[in-house]
Parts: sequence; structure tokens; C-alpha cells
Amino acid sequence: MTLRNFIGVAVSLCLYCNAGAAVSLKAVAIPPVPGLNHYVRDQAMAILLGKALFWDMQSGSDGQACASCHFHAGADNRIKNSLNPGQAGGDNSFNETASGDAGGANYSLDGADFPFHQLLNPFDRNSFVTKDSNDVVGSSGVPSGRFNDIVPGVGQEDCSTVPDSVFQVGGINVRQVTGRNSPSVINAVFNFRNFWDGRANNVFNGVDPFGPSNASAGIWMRQPDGSVIREPVRLINSSLASQAVGPPGSAVEMMCNGRVFAQLGKKLLHTGIVPLGLQEVDAGDSVLGPHVAASGKGLKLSYLQMIQAAFQPELWDVSGDFGGYSQIEANFSLFWGLAIQLYEATLVSDDTPFDRFMEGNSNALTPAQVHGMQVFNGPGRIEGFTTTEILPGHGLCAACHDAPEFTGAANRVLSIREEGLGAQGVMEFMNVGDIFNGRTAFTAQYDNGFYNIGVRPSAEDIGTGGVDPFGYPLSFTRLSQQHGQVSVVNNIKKVIIPEFTILDPNTGAKIFELDLCTLTIFCQVPPNAPVAVDGAFKVPGLRNIDLTAPYFHNGGTATLEQVIDFYRRGGDRRDVPATGGDTTGFAANKSNLDENITNLSLTVGDESDLLDFLLSLTDERVRWEKAPFDHPQLLVRNGHDGDNVMVKDSGNGIATESWVERPAVGAAGRSAKGLPPLKNFLDAPMVDADADGRIDSEDNCVTVANGPVIADSGKNSQRDSDGDGFGNVCDTDLNNDNVTNNLDSGIFKLVFLCSTNTNPASDTCDHADFNGDGVVNNLDAGVLKKYFLKPPG
Repeated sequence: MTLRNFIGVAVSLCLYCNAGAAVSLKAVAIPPVPGLNHYVRDQAMAILLGKALFWDMQSGSDGQACASCHFHAGADNRIKNSLNPGQAGGDNSFNETASGDAGGANYSLDGADFPFHQLLNPFDRNSFVTKDSNDVVGSSGVPSGRFNDIVPGVGQEDCSTVPDSVFQVGGINVRQVTGRNSPSVINAVFNFRNFWDGRANNVFNGVDPFGPSNASAGIWMRQPDGSVIREPVRLINSSLASQAVGPPGSAVEMMCNGRVFAQLGKKLLHTGIVPLGLQEVDAGDSVLGPHVAASGKGLKLSYLQMIQAAFQPELWDVSGDFGGYSQIEANFSLFWGLAIQLYEATLVSDDTPFDRFMEGNSNALTPAQVHGMQVFNGPGRIEGFTTTEILPGHGLCAACHDAPEFTGAANRVLSIREEGLGAQGVMEFMNVGDIFNGRTAFTAQYDNGFYNIGVRPSAEDIGTGGVDPFGYPLSFTRLSQQHGQVSVVNNIKKVIIPEFTILDPNTGAKIFELDLCTLTIFCQVPPNAPVAVDGAFKVPGLRNIDLTAPYFHNGGTATLEQVIDFYRRGGDRRDVPATGGDTTGFAANKSNLDENITNLSLTVGDESDLLDFLLSLTDERVRWEKAPFDHPQLLVRNGHDGDNVMVKDSGNGIATESWVERPAVGAAGRSAKGLPPLKNFLDAPMVDADADGRIDSEDNCVTVANGPVIADSGKNSQRDSDGDGFGNVCDTDLNNDNVTNNLDSGIFKLVFLCSTNTNPASDTCDHADFNGDGVVNNLDAGVLKKYFLKPPG
């Protein structure tokens, strides 16, 4: 590529993705958190604490960790017991799958089940619907249960099973599944708000996800005079902390119903709890490595020691009773949220071919990927022209997926827009409906970075159109409309809110006040003005998208090709001729559709190159789980023994479970452990044929079980000492017939004295080099003799 062409592509990226966007992600700073030092005194120790908490299976009521839903490129790629019937829209009945199965709880998804919305003509969204399901691919959480108490010194809590009419097979409970797909935590630090509906507020209140909405939220802080008061917390740019405290309080995701955060603190702070004590930790872990216990499981430091080292003593050094708990227990939500936020802030994947291209390496992208980037950035029509036809080869992707974060919901993008370089802060006006096909219904206000793109009818899940537990809208637009005190400045739509006060309906206490005023410039939203927030969801970042299927908030699309088909036909909404609207409409609005969702004029070559460009957004450190994406061992619940027709009761009304190990990986990544790279969803499904706790794509003895993973997580037969892809015991079974016999001896003789260095193309030679010294010799013959007539495992 010539320098002129490189500059041209960079300029086009800047024009189409807002000013200042044509940079590598390395050039984007982590959003600062003013006032953080008031709580945190040692950020390195807080990161250590945060990584331990995020991965620790003892944090959930029954072995769930934060990582249990974010273990694969920061997301979840399980296919078994991953369906939710669409409860966000009030549906508790599962649909038949596209493959013709009954689906339901504990069902194993198949490629034929996707996409969930199928058409006779995949390029015509109004053609005959051949398959449709409002089910959602979510993440398997906890079985329905009631919290009784913690068990001192034990991670497993005392819970009573509560019969579940939805997540059950034959009257036996299985794990509940979340109502939305789990987004990746990687690069989430750049988001102004988190969760699909934005409920993880930018302002962390120290207690829950809802920021200033919770007027009573606060933490116990010792004052200079020695007194202790319950102090409000208002930390901006802390949506990750707001998000982190959500799942531990969810009776679907991590806890038995009724547990409070202080009880989680009391459990983990007990002297009998070793951080990560149930899990192996690699000595080369980039954060945890120096603190690994001598046994190789857990850490040498206690949670008490880490909190005391990481956080200011005013938060934990006062004795006394704080609502039935110690001060450190009562403040545990603050420690949890901030520590995990600081850890997740290190999970930035900024070393992709795209980043290197933007740094000036014109060879980092192939010509096809460069063309794909131009398709991605194509705005659809030339600014100032009134034509409603989409220009050929324009994908309109960058209208929402601003680079280099590749999401319009990023803190930096909203800041640029707030300064008038493209739009208007966290809110803006837009045309609603398919403007390119002349179906514009009206101009409406909406939350920037949250769009209704017609994935499903809005009535099934209103997204950011919902309200928080305190009754306040999640949407800033609707919040401003209902409660904002606005003033018009110079008679234009963009206004500053000098005071933004909401009164608690029960106590009369002021909520919000200046909190949001200091964050953004709001647009005037008159009481009767149309808003387009129902059915809108946060724009996900596209980095590592090759590894994070299934896609969209409902997880109803399995491949990037299916995603491109979705956008090419203008989404999956159906036109409603009687109203002039479509199925994104809700309540008074005929449509809530983002104006850029319309039929695209793309050739097969355009689509192929666009796909290649999307693949350039993957950071190989993520694929290979190299630092900072390394992690401790994790035992993942992979559905239940049996299927969607029959399961076995474990004795407490809950089905017996299947487990899959994600081995501990150090800073050097998966290759150092003889593990293959991460693959996408259905390319390497979470299937474990021999039920030994290792998925087949990572199992060196696929057809023979090597003992329960819980009983022996370090079984040597699964270790691949010579890195040839076969476990140490399975090595001698050269023809894979499950026994080492004369047939294997015959194969061994054929490659005797071969060298793996001079004959690298011979898989058999490499396989027969059992000790990995580069040559097949008498030492290997001794290994063959040792396992002769013995089955692997």
C-alpha cells in the first residue's frame, strides 16, 4: 500500500468515526477516576485482589465466580443449558429450535439452531419467516435456591432448593440462565456505562449498580476525629465497579436468593478461606504468580491482608457493630467493586493488526482488509446530498462502532461528541425509521451509544427503556425528560442542566443533584417530545469478535457471516403497513429504529473483505491467553448430566452436573501449556465426550475418561510433556484404538530413529517421540514397553 493510500484510509476513518478517532487503541487513555485515592492506597495490590475475586469460585453461593460467565475471551461460549425462554418479555415457555428439537432447559445448541430468526429469502427481511424464536442464549448461573447462611471456612453456602417451573427437566432443577447474552469484559473499561441496558451507572455508589438512584447507598468511613459515618460514594468513570457488584447480588447469576453483600464479605474474610483455594494458580501468572501458595493452589495472602494493603485504613480499622457486621464486612461491596474495576482496567486488547496499521505499519492489514475497512466506514451517502439511496459498498458500520474502541458507547467518544465534534454528549437527536427508504416517522431524542437495530421486537425486551429498582429510567434521555430542570442556551437544542435534582418519593432526600451535571451536557427534552430508547441496547465493542460468539444481546446469531446478512437486509424488524412503522415500535412510537439500519448495497466481495477486516480486530494475546489475559484454573459448569429430556437428581432436587476445566495459564499463555488457541463458539464447542472434565478440543485422550476433574484436576495423562498434542499416557496408543498393542509397536518400528527436526512433516514421528528429545530411540521404546497392553487413562 502506498503512503497516499494509507493516509486516505486513515482520513476516511477519521471522517466517518468522529474527529480524533484515527488512532490505535494504545493512544486512548483509561478514563480517570477522580477521588479514587480517597479509598485506594495501593493500586497494584488492588489489582491483585481484583483478579483473585474475579476468578474465585468461592465467591458464589455454590461455586460460581465472575469468571464463570466471562472465561472465554472475556465472554461465554457454552452451548449446553444456555437457553432462556425470553423472560425479559414475560415469556416462561421455551420454543422449538430451528433444528426441530424441543429445546428448553439443559439443551445443547447446534449450528443448525442459528440464526434464531430465519427467512425464506435471507436478503429480504419481510420475506416469509421459516423459523423464529424469542429464546435467548444467556449464561448458566445458579439453581433456584433460598439462602440460609454461610458455612464458616467453606465456600459452599447453606441454601435450600426452591422448585423452579422454568429451569427444570422432569421436575428436577437445573441452573438458571440469564436473560441476555454475556458481553466480554475485555476493553469494557472504555464504556461510559455497562450492561446491555446501561444500568451499570458511570457513577459508582459503593454498593450497587445504580449510582445516585440509590439515595441510601454509602460506606462506613472513619473521620479525622475518630467518629465513623456512613459516607456517600460518588466515583465517576466507574461503571465497571457498578457492574461488578451486580452479579454477586443476583439470585440468577451467583447467589442463593437472600444473601447480602456483607455476608459474602464475612464468608471470604474467614480465616479458613484461602483465596482461590480450590483452584490451581500458575507460578508464571502475570499478577498472581509471586503470591501462589506452595501447594500450587490458592494464594499465600488472605483476603483480609489484601484488602488492608490495598485500601485506606479508614475503611476497615474500626472495631464495632455496623448493622450486624464488622466495618470491613459492611464495606465489602466497595472493596469488591473497585478492586475488580482496577483488574478489568488491565484487560485492554490494543495489539491487533488494525492497531499496528493505525500506528503506521501499512503492511499490518491485507489489501482485502483495507477494502473491508473502507466498507466498514462507508457512511451510506455523501454529506449534504438528499438522495435516499445507499451508495454501493458502504456498510454504515462506523456510524455506531466508532474506532478505535469500535463502540459509540465509549467514554472518549461521548466526550468528543459532547464538545460538538459530531453530536451532543450522552444524548442526541436522530431521525427514527428507515430514512434511506423514505420511512422516517419523526425526529427523536435518544441515548448516544444505545440503539434499537431491530434484532427482536421491542416488546420482548425494552433494554435501556426500562427502569431501575428505584423507579428511575435507565435512559438518560427519559430521565432528563421526566425529572431534568433544563434551560435553553442561545435558543438551541443543546443545553446545560445547572441542577439536576430528583427527590426520593419516600424520604424526600435529594438524588442526583449535580452528579450528572458535572458529567455531561444534556439536550433539552421537553415533556412531550418523542424519545427513541425502548428496545435500545449498548453498542458492543467489536474487538476479538472472532472469539465472542454468539452475537447481539439475545445471542441469536452464531457467525459473523450471519451478522453481516442481518445488516445487509436492514435488520430483522418487520414492517407494519397499517401503522407505517415496524416491530421496533413500542407504546406511542411506531418505530424506534436507528436511522442507519437499512438495506445495504454490498457485493459478495464487499462482504468477504468486511469479514476479513473484522478478523483483524483480534488481539492474539487474547486468543492465546497471554498476559494480561492469563488466569487461574476455573471449573466451569457445563450443563447437567443427561439432556433436555432426562437428568439425574443429585439428591437435593438439583440435577447432577457436568464440569469442564479451564486450566491455569501463566503469562506465557496457552502454548506454554500445550493447549490450542481459543476458538469461536461452534468451532470448538464445550463438548466433553468422555466426561473427564476437559472439552474435546483440549483433551489429549478424547475417548477415554481420565478421572473426575474435581477429584484429580492434575491428572498426568492429560499433561502433554513433549507438546505433541497427545497426553503422556495416550502417547503410546499411536493408532488411537484405545490400547497400546502390537499394532502400535509396528507403527513405532516404522519411525524408529527418525528425527523430529529433520522430518517435521511426519506427525507419526513427532507422536512417537514420547519424551520430546527430538529423536525416536530406545528411550521411547522403554516408554512403549511400560504401557504395552494398557489402555490409555
